[in-house]
Amino acid sequence: MNNKNSCVAILSQTWLLLVNVVFLGTAGVALFTGITMFQQSTSQIGSVDNRDIAIGLMAYGSFIGITAIMGCTGAIMKSPHVLTFFMAGLTIDLLILLGCGIYGILGLNSRKQNVVSASLSDWNQRHSTENDLVQQIFECCGFDSQDGSAYTGPSTDPNGQSIANPCAQPNTRPGCHQQVPVVFDYYIRILISVLAIGTVVSLISLWSAHKARKQKRAIAKGFANADKASAQRLLKA
Repeated sequence: MNNKNSCVAILSQTWLLLVNVVFLGTAGVALFTGITMFQQSTSQIGSVDNRDIAIGLMAYGSFIGITAIMGCTGAIMKSPHVLTFFMAGLTIDLLILLGCGIYGILGLNSRKQNVVSASLSDWNQRHSTENDLVQQIFECCGFDSQDGSAYTGPSTDPNGQSIANPCAQPNTRPGCHQQVPVVFDYYIRILISVLAIGTVVSLISLWSAHKARKQKRAIAKGFANADKASAQRLLKA
């Protein structure tokens, strides 16, 4: 094996080990988040059942964890069979990531368009607790920033201390009709970045696994040819 192939082999093995350690961490975060969401059962606003999302996170986290273990094992043992399973699992992971990411981007964009096309009457028809939750999450006030009576939440905290109305005039918070689309755009950009990084990392990992598998097979073939040549020499002797 020449120096170039040796360097490529070392880099491929190192990359696989490092990336799969990161994958194990990602799997742990996904499992922890999924378990936490499942324990909460339903979302705060009650319009989305978090149990489905939680089960999906736990399943995806488990699959990533298994794939990462195969990747680490294949990199250390340089087993072509284990690396083949790792490549298959990583390909499935990448397809799931792309599918969920694109679905999430389309969903966020649809929600953003619903907010953009909403009117003041739509806002007023919503229950006050839902509007309060939106204002707390997105740090906005009413349909527009001039709605000083928008917040209808508690006036005291659990300790009995008074809570200032964050939407009392004068306030510097934007209206939810303007703020929510901005936040959705921010989340969409994050999802696009995650998809781009995840795709690049996965493709490099697939290439590294392919090179490591190819190297191991080449070494095995070399040993086989050497043994065959030795056997032929012994037969001729």
